[in-house]
Amino acid sequence: MIAVEQEKTGKKLWIPMHKALKRMLKTVPRHGEFILTNTRGEAWTTGFKAAWQNEMAREELAPLREQRYVFHGLRKSSVVMLLEAGCTDAEVAAITGQTREMVEHYAQAVNQKKLAAAAILKWDALEAAAQSTRRKEKRAGRKRESKEAVSGGGEGWKRRGGRRFA
Repeated sequence: MIAVEQEKTGKKLWIPMHKALKRMLKTVPRHGEFILTNTRGEAWTTGFKAAWQNEMAREELAPLREQRYVFHGLRKSSVVMLLEAGCTDAEVAAITGQTREMVEHYAQAVNQKKLAAAAILKWDALEAAAQSTRRKEKRAGRKRESKEAVSGGGEGWKRRGGRRFA
């Protein structure tokens, strides 16, 4: 579990760690009970954003910069990822510490994206079903024509003297 006290609201959060974070933290040297510490090995109280920006400027972090990970957007990115994973607004708010209203605000874009994707899938399915029906009708029409040709029956045929003529 990660224990966090939000700076703005003083709200305390206990957040279970994702398995990928657990794996990554096993590889990082620790200097105490805190995960993120300043140069004195103490928990960050001020200056974290500036330190973040300095770290992100390092060459080996270029791939993260290219993916446009920015300090301000980290929480929003996590909200979007959690919503896309199928979490409810309440579950996301419990992890991020945001109000349900703020999570719902971010959810609008995610929901629009999901709804649009679902609509296109339905449209594609409708077209596929229609195409399948047309193919079946075409095959049934060819079979009917074939049977009529073999039997000599069908509309437009008349009997004359024991023979069939069109």
